[in-house]
Amino acid sequence: MCALALPCQLLLAAVVLAHCRSIDVMEEQVRHFTIEQSKSFCCRSGHIDRRTGRPVPCDRIIMVRCISEWFGSTESFESLVQDKLRTVLVHQLANHVFSYSRIVQAMSPTMWVVFDMWTGQWIADGYDLAMLLEIAAGIILYGLFFLPSNCLVLLRLAYKARHLSSRTSVQALLSAGLVATGALMFGLFVMAERSLAYFVGHVFGNSVYASAVTLPVMGLVTVLLWRCMPSAEIV
Repeated sequence: MCALALPCQLLLAAVVLAHCRSIDVMEEQVRHFTIEQSKSFCCRSGHIDRRTGRPVPCDRIIMVRCISEWFGSTESFESLVQDKLRTVLVHQLANHVFSYSRIVQAMSPTMWVVFDMWTGQWIADGYDLAMLLEIAAGIILYGLFFLPSNCLVLLRLAYKARHLSSRTSVQALLSAGLVATGALMFGLFVMAERSLAYFVGHVFGNSVYASAVTLPVMGLVTVLLWRCMPSAEIV
């Protein structure tokens, strides 16, 4: 399983970068949207039903009439799409596709595997209560606090880096850079968390008390990060 972790992470990073670049493609298409350039099936088929051979009404004429009735004119509708709709759509795709709840759901299989490993160790150690509390705190700390926050930071970095180059080699390096950054943040957090647990265990005789510090602090950091981190910039 560990051998597959790095390739899967690199692939996931590449997919996220591709998603960020596709937002720009979509944004450019919507920016230059016009009804005249839009395609309709009826016009492409010559207004003939291919199954029956009978003529069909033109959808474009009907839609243009409806748009003119609803928005005053086709120009007003096009301006609305090119401006307000484009801004809202890009904002949603850039900032809300990977929400907190979706990230937690996506990571749940991995967390279940970790939970299974930890509980196996807990059973082997004779059902120690302190270890059970550490397991519960670890699931909350990493599964609900740190890892979603780590993903949020990496998502913002991926969106910032989407314009660097479209070359495959550069995209591969960017994917590796994102994975390395995430691994570095994870390693530093684990070191800090373990150091705190060691210090608390040395002072109070039981490292489980460290959770009383790490959980509230990391919970607050997570809330502030998801609430206050600036949204991806929309040009």
